[in-house]
Amino acid sequence: MYGRMQFADFVVSHALQLNSRCLQALAGGGKTLSAKQLRNIRADLQRLASLWQMMHFSIGKPAYKEARRRVDRALALVPEGRGWVDRAARQIASKTDDEQRLRAVAMVTEQVVAGLPKSRKAHWVELDDLIQEESRCWRDDLALREVQDGDLIEHGITRAYEKSRRWSQACSERPDSAKRQRRMRRWMLHTVNHLELLQPALSDSSKANFWYLERLQANVEKQWLVQRFMDAADALADSGNDKPKARARVRKLADARIERLRVRSDKLAGPAFELGKKDFSRAVGRAVRKLALEEIVLLPLPAQASSEPEQGSG
Repeated sequence: MYGRMQFADFVVSHALQLNSRCLQALAGGGKTLSAKQLRNIRADLQRLASLWQMMHFSIGKPAYKEARRRVDRALALVPEGRGWVDRAARQIASKTDDEQRLRAVAMVTEQVVAGLPKSRKAHWVELDDLIQEESRCWRDDLALREVQDGDLIEHGITRAYEKSRRWSQACSERPDSAKRQRRMRRWMLHTVNHLELLQPALSDSSKANFWYLERLQANVEKQWLVQRFMDAADALADSGNDKPKARARVRKLADARIERLRVRSDKLAGPAFELGKKDFSRAVGRAVRKLALEEIVLLPLPAQASSEPEQGSG
């Protein structure tokens, strides 16, 4: 690619950095990766999913579905272990110092861990191949660099923001709907990942807006973790590995924690979604222009420096 840098070039460059981080982490051998490193790989893969969502309108459904199939498969290959169970347990126990309840949380936690699918040998080679393929796609598909700024802003970033707002309101109206919670969580993560990309160029007011969106997304994630924990605990009821009294105590703590998180989410949603669609889109457009990408000149890639075939003696 040669010429002035566009926002699409910036997005592609960020995607390549994410892929590079994942590959560097895997280069030392998957077996030596810590739980934190594995979480970082998962977070970067989720950021890549958000970049594909930003591109969705412009590249079309078939290309988008293929990209998401690749990223989702990579996510499925990154071992999750018991980390999410422990984080959920800490959320559930965070507001009590009652010894009996804390013992119940510890007991149910170990039961949930015991009920997790047996750990299998991670497919590190396949995971590495998928991320290599992902990197090649972002690097070699020149169509990704030709997407217009307006399409990325309107049909990518602003669309995710509007979806987040819509599902946030829907969850407030029907807080017991697992479907609405899943969709809110997905779109909130896209929105936060998009604005994270623009954070250095956001205005002070937009940074404040982003702060609330980040807190809301983190709150939604905590609520999902607690619910996931209780779903796993409830699944043990018919397994013969259940402690009904302990689970009942944990259920009360979990329900109370979820309710507090819901109340907090409702409070955060106001300032998080303070901007209407048009004002949000204008704010994103100003941030993109503030990046001053047009001042950056892209040099041709070595393989593209000349399209003329070399002349040989034959």
